[in-house]
Amino acid sequence: MRAFYLSILSFCMMSLTLFAQATPDHLRCEH
Repeated sequence: MRAFYLSILSFCMMSLTLFAQATPDHLRCEH
């Protein structure tokens, strides 16, 4: 069960990273 949770967590982190890279600078938060 933990392996499944870690796979989901890693997938979410990868998606957030790709989204952050694809987001223009003026749409990002100041902090």
